[in-house]
Amino acid sequence: MDVSMLHTVTENLAGWLSEVTHGDLRQQTPVPAWDVGDLYVHLIDRNIAITAGLTHQVVHVPH
Repeated sequence: MDVSMLHTVTENLAGWLSEVTHGDLRQQTPVPAWDVGDLYVHLIDRNIAITAGLTHQVVHVPH
């Protein structure tokens, strides 16, 4: 795995997400029935699932 590429992509994503405002969260996306907030939560859920898999731990996140 190219860790330097992963680091760069993670920094870019963090930069984009840091500019999301409260008003942006309800904007529509190309994904049917999902707004920016839905995609944001999905991204967080995926990261939690991947981290849990890598660390062999079960993570329960209330929604």
